[in-house]
Amino acid sequence: MRASFEPLPLRSFSSFRFIEIDQNEGFDGHWHYHPEVELKWVTSGTGRRIVGDKIQPFGPSDLVLLGTNLPHCWRTDTSCLDSSTASVVQFRQESLEQKPELVSLHSMINSADTGLYFPLDEKHQREALVERFSCLNQASPGSWKAYVAWMDLLGLVSTFPREIISSKPVTMKKLKDDRLAKVINFILDRLDEPFDSGLFVEASQLVAMSPSAFSRFFKKRTGQTFSRFVNEIRISKSTSLMLESKQTILTISLESGFGSLSHYNRVFTEIKGISPGQWRKEMNKTI
Repeated sequence: MRASFEPLPLRSFSSFRFIEIDQNEGFDGHWHYHPEVELKWVTSGTGRRIVGDKIQPFGPSDLVLLGTNLPHCWRTDTSCLDSSTASVVQFRQESLEQKPELVSLHSMINSADTGLYFPLDEKHQREALVERFSCLNQASPGSWKAYVAWMDLLGLVSTFPREIISSKPVTMKKLKDDRLAKVINFILDRLDEPFDSGLFVEASQLVAMSPSAFSRFFKKRTGQTFSRFVNEIRISKSTSLMLESKQTILTISLESGFGSLSHYNRVFTEIKGISPGQWRKEMNKTI
């Protein structure tokens, strides 16, 4: 996986970019960020998406809105043999005028700096979304019809119930050498391995910094310490495992990179406010 800043080719004659994605081998997990706002609707495929510091499962009808410079990627499960498809709309926030009629849209987009997930629980919501994307797909790029279809789509989405994805904003600005992207890429590629005390040193060496300089650099760019960021990623992975499997908490703690159950319990409680066992019990009540 290659994590990087990704400038998007927005055309001068259009306020937004609309693309249909169809990947036979699945979404490749390219972890990236860009200044454009992105609305992504997965129509087929299953796997995990990473938005900011949160790892969650995705499946068909997964609808997500991403704010500017919010790092993200979708990774299709290797067990998913079908093609992975999605409809994506990308645009600059300033392309939406400050008009009274667009207050709800701006409010929604402003709250998307941590990512927004829209649970499409009602059939009529999914049907309305299919209709809006179909209109957008049929319109000629840069035409008045395309603009109206875009506004109609965003207006519809703004009426849907939503959930915040990431625990806090994890945004990035473009770096000349993409040093932070290299570090995040390094962390994500090591998710399935036990993390030891040498991880911080390896990450600092990756970007040719002293440990103290790297510590300041990482905190300034992400708003978190390196250890806190890594722990939140690992805890997110463990909560996904608890929801998706019946494995013991001990097994899940080890698969999430923690060396001992006591360490896992301590970190989990610090981040979530309750113990892993309590969290699992509460979640099972709602499922």
